[in-house]
Amino acid sequence: MRSALLLVAICVGTVGAAVQQPPPVDFAQVQESVGRSVVCVHARTVARGKTWRSGVGAGDEEAVGSGSGFVVRSSDRDAHIVTNAHVVLKELRGGNAGPVRVFEHLLISFPSGDFYDAEVVGFSVDADLAVLVAQVPNVPAVKWADSNSARVGEWVMSVGYPRGLGYSASVGIVSATERSFGVYSGHQGVESFVQTDASINPGNSGGPLVNTRAEVLGVNAAIITQSGGSEGLGFAISSNLAKRVIDDILECGQVRWAGLGLDVIELSPENARDCGLPFAPVLRVVRVAANGAADTAGLAPGSFLTGINEFRLLNLMQLRSRLAERRVNESVRLSVVDEGKSRSVQTTLAPLAGAKEQLHVDDMIVLPEVNLGVYWAGKHGVVVSDVLAGRGADWGVLPGDVVLVPDARGTSSDIIQLRRLLNGVQEPQLTIKRNGRILTLPERKAQPPPQAPPIQPPVRR
Repeated sequence: MRSALLLVAICVGTVGAAVQQPPPVDFAQVQESVGRSVVCVHARTVARGKTWRSGVGAGDEEAVGSGSGFVVRSSDRDAHIVTNAHVVLKELRGGNAGPVRVFEHLLISFPSGDFYDAEVVGFSVDADLAVLVAQVPNVPAVKWADSNSARVGEWVMSVGYPRGLGYSASVGIVSATERSFGVYSGHQGVESFVQTDASINPGNSGGPLVNTRAEVLGVNAAIITQSGGSEGLGFAISSNLAKRVIDDILECGQVRWAGLGLDVIELSPENARDCGLPFAPVLRVVRVAANGAADTAGLAPGSFLTGINEFRLLNLMQLRSRLAERRVNESVRLSVVDEGKSRSVQTTLAPLAGAKEQLHVDDMIVLPEVNLGVYWAGKHGVVVSDVLAGRGADWGVLPGDVVLVPDARGTSSDIIQLRRLLNGVQEPQLTIKRNGRILTLPERKAQPPPQAPPIQPPVRR
């Protein structure tokens, strides 16, 4: 009997310990907190053969699609809503058809069934975001999370209006951060996604991806699928990028992109080792705009950009997304390697023409004898900008290498001097400077010393 009582006591103790564990996430509470801010966005256009007339429920129009959105700013007069640009635009780029056009009639609706006319305040094709305004007062606005603090494995909820079925929510986790996969490459857009396995389907575009504190971690935007529906590969535009774009649209009516004034390339691990760097991958500076932010910070062709604001950069898209989160005249701290030495420098971002930073290359000259494109970089000398198939690539020349020209004068005529020296040479060589080292390419293999003929043994007769 004593044994039986002891067993019961152990079981009760175990149950008691389980009761004291932290409760699971209350997803119902998360949904209730954010759901009042989420809307369905309806796009309508003029029916064929009809004339447009505005107003809710106008007869001469046809529905062309719908998406989701959420309120980011509210007053006693109106509400500002964010959604994806591809939800409200007829195309993401004008091309030969002219400028980008918005659908003729936009409406928003709430789970209550109330509809309101909406107008576009502004949009960014580069970031696939748009801001609408509707005359609906006192709607709760969302709170933003810091997407740079998102952790892989944390719980998230996707909220929106998938496939026209009405308001719904689904739960998953953060599968990855800082994700990009080329979905906006066709129009040189910027990508900084939070990846999730929470269900994102057609119609969820523009809706929020929220954390367990009901804060928006991202704006649902894309999926990778073979079936046309959710397969656990959903992508939301990071909240830090989205908030920065939205703030610019609300304050200026458009996005003012900020940049460093440079061109960089991604070096492979093998090329990084060739440059004497102990880590890879890495970004190498190829061009620097005179008097730009990078030039002011002392970066030069051949410099290695390894981080921004203490964040280790692994690829070009990460650099673009981190810069896209910043506004013109903001200060950033860059981690740089020059001449084999690491340093940290602060600089102020300058305005760009678009989300993608790219300098003009009209001054590039091709050296056919070595299959390289070079340009004159002022005080930095003759710099390799392009490595074409052939000798230069075979020798291991890299963009950003500085070509040392014999009898250089320190002017643009050094390229003419270099071309003259290479002209007609059957086996040319180049002397380059790379991360503080001087290299001669191609390396000539030392010839072994001639060997004496073998001694023949005497022949006996």
